[in-house]
Amino acid sequence: MIQRRRLPALWGLAMIVAAGACERTPDASGDPAPSSLELTGGAADFESLARIVVEAIGRTDTAALEALRLTEHEHNDLVFPRLPAGQPPQNFPVDIAWANIRTRNSVAVLRLFERYGGKRLAFETVECVGETQRFEGFEVATDCWTEFTDSDGNRHTAQLFRHTLSAYGRYKLFRYYD
Repeated sequence: MIQRRRLPALWGLAMIVAAGACERTPDASGDPAPSSLELTGGAADFESLARIVVEAIGRTDTAALEALRLTEHEHNDLVFPRLPAGQPPQNFPVDIAWANIRTRNSVAVLRLFERYGGKRLAFETVECVGETQRFEGFEVATDCWTEFTDSDGNRHTAQLFRHTLSAYGRYKLFRYYD
């Protein structure tokens, strides 16, 4: 089993608020909610997603890492409107949510490259130990931890990403963590 550090309770509470179940109603323009979540890129299964992440971090391959993250369109138009944060009464601005994800992701990728980049990393296992949240058209697995070894023979357990989204046979993540 993966040994992991616990995040402060406030983070857990924030994720429950941001990831509770909901359904989208028509928006102000009268357009109905998207009926399916068509993801581009990503991986065909959860283990492949984690394996590609580990190998790409070792190679410092930003393009490979970016292909595994939700795009701005996927986040803003397909995912966020279905999350409680994008629904009344929260109605959190989607542009601020995306800017936060983009900024925090950039910092995390740099830190992951500093810590693990330039080494041949070998994926071992991945596990999401948090609750799986179910939404209209997709699921979000939470509190994900990855085990891998580096070219020096060291074993690492790290939260390279915390949440994965799966929809219609594709797996992507929201952002990277350090």
